[in-house]
Amino acid sequence: MGRLRPATGCRAGGAVILAPMPGTLAAVISLVMPAGPHTTTFSEGIMAYARRHELPWRIGQVLNKQSVAATLVPTPGVRQVLAGWVDEPLPRNLHAVVVSLRNSVNRAVVSMHDGAVGVLAAEHLYACGYRHLAIAKDGRNPVESARNAGFVAWIERQGGKVARLPPLPPTRDVDRSEWQRRFASWVAAAPGPIGLFSYQDRPALWLLEDALAAGIRVPEQLGIVGVDDCDAASEAEPGLSSVIPPWQVLGHEVAIQVHRRLCGAPPVDPVTVAPVRVAARGSTALAQDGGLVADLRRRLEQQPGMSAADWAVMLGCTVRHLHRRCRRETGCSAKDILQNARLERARELLLKDDRPLGEIAVACGWAYDTGFIKAFTHAHGIPPGRWRQAHQTAVVA
Repeated sequence: MGRLRPATGCRAGGAVILAPMPGTLAAVISLVMPAGPHTTTFSEGIMAYARRHELPWRIGQVLNKQSVAATLVPTPGVRQVLAGWVDEPLPRNLHAVVVSLRNSVNRAVVSMHDGAVGVLAAEHLYACGYRHLAIAKDGRNPVESARNAGFVAWIERQGGKVARLPPLPPTRDVDRSEWQRRFASWVAAAPGPIGLFSYQDRPALWLLEDALAAGIRVPEQLGIVGVDDCDAASEAEPGLSSVIPPWQVLGHEVAIQVHRRLCGAPPVDPVTVAPVRVAARGSTALAQDGGLVADLRRRLEQQPGMSAADWAVMLGCTVRHLHRRCRRETGCSAKDILQNARLERARELLLKDDRPLGEIAVACGWAYDTGFIKAFTHAHGIPPGRWRQAHQTAVVA
């Protein structure tokens, strides 16, 4: 580190810090994270800051967090910077500036606000129409616990309750058929579509795979949202909705901390950045409709037996146009939306009073109770009479 100038300074993150002599701020910043599109976005955040402050930085290697010391190739005469998930102890002779993306001792820390991740996931599921919310599990992983806590706190502020998914198998390598049967029974027993939050995309994708294998209809019976917006989330069918980490903002905040350390300033308190957006995909497309589903629900209250053709006439469009709009805005056909809305209304009436099934069938648009019982049993796995008996308290088990 060069000699500090006593009379000059540079501004980083709103604070003026002493600046070293010219040339001593040159650095190679190696990223400790899996390679992918997010790596590029993260790097852009770092380098945008460097360009703004005319700093002689460049991005170096992308390293695996398990083998940083073994694979890092230092550039002679230039300060080494490691930014990312740095877990392992580093050799004393490395003399690297480290900014970690998770809590760390004696290191500058910039991380995503895990509580805010859970809040954003809860807001997304709620906006999509899910009112029965659940978390995949509540493990000992501190990141998972913090994200789940944010999710639960937001739902409870809305007056709701959060269920917990039945215990998962210990590994992916075991036979999952029994677990999938329990998963399907748990979903079928719920009084409405379940919105499920998983703290990372990888377990969320496993749950999506298990749900489809178990015959659970996604998103009609189960909506799933993960975190990280990985490539596999967009490639899944249906696509997995996922909280998008604010990689560019994280990169900018990391750059501020790197700048401080290169200037000789001590680490500041950990900086947390809240995500602001969810990549909405088919796994939560229950009611992402711009008002389409809400419009249908209002009309069904006045005319419960209306058909897709009736709905198209009311909207002033052809049936074909209505089907295209429904597919584009919700991922479901107009027929499926009508059926889902009727089933939702039926669940409400089953829990509300003890009217005979025939009366509920007519109130929800079925001409006969046999058609209602068949549709309800197909959707939920049990007849409406048994479902009513099991859910007198209207609480997700």
